[in-house]
Amino acid sequence: MHLVFIWTLFTLSSYSVAAQDFKPPPTWINPNITQSKEYCLTTASKALKEAIHKINLADGQFHDGRYADAGILYAQMVEFDRLTNQTQYKDKLKDYFKCCRVDEAWLFSRAVRLAIFKEYFLIIDLLMIAAGWAVRNYGYAAARAYTIYGDHNFLAFAEASWASARQYTITLEQAESRTIETKQFTLASSCNTTLAGGTYFLTLYNQLVSCSHLLDSSSHTVWTSIKSNSNQDSSCSKNLEISPCGSGTFIEGLAILAASGIIDDAPTKDLLTSAVHAITSESLWQGADGVYNYDNDHSIGGHCIAQALASIYEHNKTSSDLQAYIKAYISVQYNSVINLPRSLSNPNIYGSPWTGSSSTLFNSITQTLALTVFLGAIQLVDGQSSSSSSVIPASSVGTSLLPQRSPNSSVISTSSGSISLPPQSSPTSSVNPDNSSGPASSAKKDLARIIAATLPEKQQPFSGGWEFFNGNTIHSYTKHGLFRDIRGAASEDPASPRTQIASPENPLPGNRREHTLLEELL
Repeated sequence: MHLVFIWTLFTLSSYSVAAQDFKPPPTWINPNITQSKEYCLTTASKALKEAIHKINLADGQFHDGRYADAGILYAQMVEFDRLTNQTQYKDKLKDYFKCCRVDEAWLFSRAVRLAIFKEYFLIIDLLMIAAGWAVRNYGYAAARAYTIYGDHNFLAFAEASWASARQYTITLEQAESRTIETKQFTLASSCNTTLAGGTYFLTLYNQLVSCSHLLDSSSHTVWTSIKSNSNQDSSCSKNLEISPCGSGTFIEGLAILAASGIIDDAPTKDLLTSAVHAITSESLWQGADGVYNYDNDHSIGGHCIAQALASIYEHNKTSSDLQAYIKAYISVQYNSVINLPRSLSNPNIYGSPWTGSSSTLFNSITQTLALTVFLGAIQLVDGQSSSSSSVIPASSVGTSLLPQRSPNSSVISTSSGSISLPPQSSPTSSVNPDNSSGPASSAKKDLARIIAATLPEKQQPFSGGWEFFNGNTIHSYTKHGLFRDIRGAASEDPASPRTQIASPENPLPGNRREHTLLEELL
């Protein structure tokens, strides 16, 4: 069995943080947003409503069947409510999540493979294509919805997503015992370093941000014994394909953890700035003009990169030079989207590529990609972030959703900001569920170590490439028996605990109820 570890795009030895120049290159086009904040909000609102109009109310999915894209839209609905301090999409999202549960059999499924016979017997890894990417999107949206709305209905979906990835991720205890419940063999004792943090195909980087946002909403957890563990041995299995979305997702999660004080040290901050430099200077992903290169291989990568940079900008754990650099980069993307790829028939539909005008029909990928840029641009206008962080003076309005550590306390307290939670429930309470403020449980520490284990001590090229398969294609493959799980596990009876799907109603194997770990956090 090949174990897939988490890798990033960049190699830190190739970059010197001190030597990095975060001045926007003079070749970047339109690195400033000249429109008002009201204009940006209106533009985002119209594009968002256009996308929502394309959702099938029966199953909560886009009419084109791209399941992963609907999850992106859900998170964008939450983000728009957050930026506008509203809850207009809360009830609609609850309905959407209930509808999409009918497809959790593959959204929250274990690792799968598609076998195709064409001259040669080809095995195509589809986990990241289908289940992995979709799980990330829906889990991310649910975690954000819970953080913003404080409604535990969303927490249940976030738990299901997290738990599905968790059962394929090796903990420190499992690495020591060399056993994991979801695999029927003995683990290697090590692969140059500990196996803790390794994940079987269901890529943990896709879950890093979901976990980070859930941790971001908890206010009573003490994080200790955090150590970065990662495989660095070339003999161990790894996919060297460079992925912009993998890198973007990684640094978004890292930015949240750093801003929350969970992982707050100089190496982490250096890693974050090095990541931004590497991603925005990669010629495969953007041209000399700074505009993201939309293509079939990296189409969704622009979403991940823009979202990650907006998160770094907002959490403000960076220098003023890097803040200005990120603002310029997002502004380039905003102006490219707003000026070029509009539909000739409907100005609220956005297409691709961003480097030239085109007549477009609605496409869920390009529409949500444009929305990510619009939402990121809103907080750039007038140079103001939408909420405060530990390095920004507290605002006198509302309550921030970003927890911060008190320097003299082991309890994370809330900071002041511009977004208010619904008064009936607040996920950022500084009191434990048992009304105590005691130390964190072992489960909380375990989750902290799992997340920390995704942060490499020395980075290698990040794995992750995919194509998009719509829901009809996947159901068709399943119907004809083309899905195969990893080495023999697929032959197990569907009722077997090993093949059960993690959900609030269906706990994980061995009565461990892994999804309740997040309940302890919150």
